[in-house]
Amino acid sequence: MLVSRKISRPRIYETLLFIALLSGPPALRVRDPSASLLGNADWSVLLNAAVWGLGAFWVFLHLGGYVLKRRSVPRFEPLHILAFLLIACLYLSTLRSLVPILTFYRVTQIPIAVLFGFFWIRRFGIDSTLKHLLAGYLTLSVAIAVAAFVAPDLVYATIGEAKPRLRGDSIADSGAVAAMGIVLLLSYPAAIRSRAILLGMLALVVTLLALAQTRVDFAIVLLFLLLALARLPRSTPLRSLLYFLLALIPVAVMLNLTPIVESYLVREESSVSTLSDRLPLWQYVVSDILERNPWTGVGLYANRVITSAFNPGLGTSHSAYIEIFSGGGIISFVVFSVMLLVELFLAIKLLLLYGGTPGVFAATNLFIATILIGTTSEQMVISSPTSFTFWIMLSLLPAIGRTVYTHAQRGEIGTARNDLHSSRVLPATRR
Repeated sequence: MLVSRKISRPRIYETLLFIALLSGPPALRVRDPSASLLGNADWSVLLNAAVWGLGAFWVFLHLGGYVLKRRSVPRFEPLHILAFLLIACLYLSTLRSLVPILTFYRVTQIPIAVLFGFFWIRRFGIDSTLKHLLAGYLTLSVAIAVAAFVAPDLVYATIGEAKPRLRGDSIADSGAVAAMGIVLLLSYPAAIRSRAILLGMLALVVTLLALAQTRVDFAIVLLFLLLALARLPRSTPLRSLLYFLLALIPVAVMLNLTPIVESYLVREESSVSTLSDRLPLWQYVVSDILERNPWTGVGLYANRVITSAFNPGLGTSHSAYIEIFSGGGIISFVVFSVMLLVELFLAIKLLLLYGGTPGVFAATNLFIATILIGTTSEQMVISSPTSFTFWIMLSLLPAIGRTVYTHAQRGEIGTARNDLHSSRVLPATRR
């Protein structure tokens, strides 16, 4: 139930913690893939653990506030219940994990991200969440751009590539960060009110997207633009871009530029049929898991022995869905599928009913972006900007649903509203 309460503003250290958790944090170095299997820890691993430890402490303080004041813990949404059930199943896989410590650590990051998003939205609201997500994407985009000149080895991929691509591996997936940044920059104008800054940041993320040459991220932006044409949300930057692109299409056709654009987007035609060798990898991993331990899997992020046996250059599942299946087995995969379907139903419902509202359009498209990225990358469920966005959507989408429903009941939907910063949220106990 929504109650009238003024939304708090995050302190500087909370903003920094939000961005640090969203970032992963970055590895900032190239590491031997077998090091994780051997349990070796270097400064990057310790930094990662410290950041997630601070996130866990922040969550503990908020949960502790209810316990100390003898108040009941806030009611969780059905999506949260499914997420906690999934987490329990993934913890169960630790018992049969090929690398138990690594699995335990990776699984522990999930409840921290879920609860961090839950309490953040309760305290600071929807508008603050969307703005902080955008701030995180742009911070990483700037970091990747700077590294491209200062330390190119951290962000350019050369092994196995016909030509170097700005993938951003040691900082963040540049294509995913750029695609999600484009979605928020264009669909949520309340996040950046300065036109000059907006155009500058848009130029940056579009450049990163082009240099990353990741097909799934191109598809995300294309789908985003098609949905924008269908819903036409009240966002001036997005509408201006749509009009520009519609005017540009006839010019591209007349100048016969479409084959050039198509070849650039497709990148390597020979790799499309196998999704860059992912399809045979997934078949191999699924078959191996069904033989080893079909019900509880071999532990989250612990299948590197299996994937490396298929192709030493791959190392990971290259799919969040295969990662959940191989890590948690059939039990975890079923729970994950149910959670995903419930969340997808909510997102589609919000998009169809209230897609003209910028905040709704932005959040639903971010969620769609994460599940598309998850088809070809495990980063949807392993600590990364995509993962943090995905887990925070468990709280953000229901909060937006409650807010727009309340506004609709009052007859406020359809008025000239550009954001959800006046959304009312459930009260949160302060520390």
